[in-house]
Amino acid sequence: MNEFELIALLTRQLPANEIVVAGAGDDCAVLDFGNPERLFLFKTDATVEGTHFTQKTPPEKTGRKAMARCLSDVAAMAGWPSAAVATVGLPQGFDPAMIARIYNGMAAVAREFGVAIVGGETTTNPGGIFISIALLGTVARGRQVLRSGAKVGDA
Repeated sequence: MNEFELIALLTRQLPANEIVVAGAGDDCAVLDFGNPERLFLFKTDATVEGTHFTQKTPPEKTGRKAMARCLSDVAAMAGWPSAAVATVGLPQGFDPAMIARIYNGMAAVAREFGVAIVGGETTTNPGGIFISIALLGTVARGRQVLRSGAKVGDA
């Protein structure tokens, strides 16, 4: 089963409401809160030890990658990022200085794009480090770029 088939299977039963312009299956959810000029983009992405980085990866680079994965999806939809929250899962006995370096990397790339990191969560994870970023952005109404609108030759 590929990624798109899995998304289709999982999202069939998910509830939506009148604010959802585009939901699961696109780069970001597109939400309409009634602003006449802007729609909101909402995105989450995970960066997982052993899949996206190793213990040898410089921690700052891991943090940058975690934030950049979300930023690139907002950009792909012609949006601009605004605010993020970060959840980090940590194994027992983690090195606080190393985690601070991961956060330094996240913060550096967030600053480059004017993104406020407004909160988050920490939890234990026996399987290693994971970082999940949720990002809120905006796009000019009618200017959002959806996967469903892609045509051969767009690249």
